[in-house]
Amino acid sequence: MITVEKTETNVRVIIPKNALPEKQLNALLDWLRLEEIVQRSRLSEQEAERLAEDVKS
Repeated sequence: MITVEKTETNVRVIIPKNALPEKQLNALLDWLRLEEIVQRSRLSEQEAERLAEDVKS
């Protein structure tokens, strides 16, 4: 059973080891980290798209 605990400053998610395969857990954690970075980013959507195109080429 996945448990969520909220405090004044944090949210703690407890996931039993057997709840998800390691690959899926890592993908979830990567997504959460990426979302954190996106929330702090000051790039506009247009700037991000241009940067993505630059990286592709």
